[in-house]
Amino acid sequence: MYDHSERIARALSQQSVREARRAGTQGIRQRAPEVLKRFPNLQDRVRKTKENALLHLSDLLKETENHLLARGFHVFRAKNGEEAARYILERIPENSLVIKSKSNLAKEIHLPDALAQAGHRIVETDLGDHINQLLGRRSGHVLMPALGVDIPTIQSTFQSRYQEPDLGSEPEELVGAARRHLRSILETANVSISGANAVTAEGEVVLMENEGNIRAVTSLPAQHFVVAGINKIVPSLEDGLAVVQAASVFGVGQDFGNYCTVLAGPGRDFGPEVHVLLVDGGRSDAIQQEPEPFYCINCGSCLNVCPVFAELGEAYGGERIGGIGIMQTFLLDGAERATQDGLDLCLGCQRCIPACPVRIDTPTITNRMKAARPVQPNAKLRRRFLQLVLSQGELRWSRHLFQASAALGISRRWHRRGKMARDFAPVPDAAPPIRPGSVFPARGEERGSVWLFPGCVMDAWYAGIHWDTIRVLTENGFHVRVPESKACCGALHEHAGMPDPVPTLLDQNTTAFPGTDPIILNAAGCGAFLKQHPNPLTPRIRDLSEFLLEVGIRPPVRPSRPKKVSVHLPCHLAYAQGIDTAPQRLLEIAGYQVLDAFEREACCGSAGTYNLEYPDIAWRLAREKAEDLDRPAPDVICTANPGCLMQIRAGVEALDRRTPVEHLATLLATAYREEGSHDGASY
Repeated sequence: MYDHSERIARALSQQSVREARRAGTQGIRQRAPEVLKRFPNLQDRVRKTKENALLHLSDLLKETENHLLARGFHVFRAKNGEEAARYILERIPENSLVIKSKSNLAKEIHLPDALAQAGHRIVETDLGDHINQLLGRRSGHVLMPALGVDIPTIQSTFQSRYQEPDLGSEPEELVGAARRHLRSILETANVSISGANAVTAEGEVVLMENEGNIRAVTSLPAQHFVVAGINKIVPSLEDGLAVVQAASVFGVGQDFGNYCTVLAGPGRDFGPEVHVLLVDGGRSDAIQQEPEPFYCINCGSCLNVCPVFAELGEAYGGERIGGIGIMQTFLLDGAERATQDGLDLCLGCQRCIPACPVRIDTPTITNRMKAARPVQPNAKLRRRFLQLVLSQGELRWSRHLFQASAALGISRRWHRRGKMARDFAPVPDAAPPIRPGSVFPARGEERGSVWLFPGCVMDAWYAGIHWDTIRVLTENGFHVRVPESKACCGALHEHAGMPDPVPTLLDQNTTAFPGTDPIILNAAGCGAFLKQHPNPLTPRIRDLSEFLLEVGIRPPVRPSRPKKVSVHLPCHLAYAQGIDTAPQRLLEIAGYQVLDAFEREACCGSAGTYNLEYPDIAWRLAREKAEDLDRPAPDVICTANPGCLMQIRAGVEALDRRTPVEHLATLLATAYREEGSHDGASY
């Protein structure tokens, strides 16, 4: 019922489309953070505006309707898309020429289809929507609808549809041809439709654009219809302008859009009659249940940084694109529809949160929605994997199995064939596990005591990294204690949509670490989970890199020739914990030369059980991540999370390259000793 394999395979096979999609978003990803520096309070301002608006939505709706009517607008509250379409059809002449500017809600409720079926001609005036209309293609992005369509396709389409066979391929020529074609349509249309970036309770409609078509659409025809979801309402014009500025900064990397239109009422002696349709479509109930997805201002910034969207494009979602769209679908259309659209395709990398103008926490809300479903897709696979995680004995047995497959060369053959997960064979290290209750004394001048968080996969498969972590901490003057009992943190269970064991695991961990000493983690995913789920341990949780930078690392003996290192920052370190420079700085102190590595998207594709459930996407991300990290020819690749370690090693292996991939703790420990032994005696 929930098999996405065909859709994923089709999207991944479209290499030119994927490259065009990446090229279209890369510049925005680079510009937007720089522009945002000029407006440091913008995110807080817009989030507060949307929070307050939805909290008082019922009152604001009445106020908005009254002020719109007082300004001369016609106002209609539509329960759903069918009511909205019927309202318009009852008021426009037969066989109307209808021009439409960008409106994601109109697409969502299939308004153009309803008008076309009634005999009206619909012409899209937004350039991206216009290209899609000519191609018979669905929108590829909420802000850049034709994202993924390459220049040759646009050129050939315009040549044939505009009957301009000599039309060149320069963007200026193509835009000029579209402008010439649309101008006569704009001048003769008798009906127009637009969306709205914001509708104010003071009675204004605010629209932002970069092309100038909205200005014509809202002023030239005899009738204009504004179609807006009730979640677009904000208290004031000042709030509306803040919303459109945020859409400009985050959506396209501009201080402000080229054009801002404010409809404050129809003209007395000229201009169209204006109808404002405030569409509910289930939003009232959904906002009561989970308001945050409806803070969205449709800027598309989350899509621009999303690794899954980069691979799948509009195939990630249904009527509403991407993780944010799927969450809205869950609330408006139900769990089954959202699951079919790809609820489980979210990696949970959290890159979308800082990129969002209102900081919507898509990964956390998505996890709650996964857990709330009556039917869990891949439930047997997930339960079996999570049972394995909870059983240290089974984990250690699996370690020996994978080590044997590596010794026989099986994992290398699998990776060369380009497969993951079904044929996935990570290679755990051979270090002996650390005995529970062990204490390791500080070396040199004593600076304090810390706990080491053993975890589950890390303890069973990568005990060598624990030994390296102990070595680094003791070299820096800290006594290291290992708890008598240990438990999984619960992150994998929550990411899989099966959070039932999490409270018990948190209680067990709270008991395991008495006192007030810091608790050091070398798995970024575990650290992020324990920090983001308030519990008694939260104030004491420190990532290894974070802690060492706080206390000040003791410089080791520098190697005679500094090794060159490419650094992969795990998503749950950089985005979830906000630790984005500590590993690089520590490596430089330890004598390594840190290289600049190009990153298409941040995530390596591991993401808990993701590479088991969606191997094709995970595989593509692993290869691309390995290519990006290996491009500057490093001596070694460094990361700080076990899942990333496995994934990037597999990616490097698949590329037939020999660059080693090591944990940060291993590289730091190596700098403190002549040979990086994992025998446990010299830790």
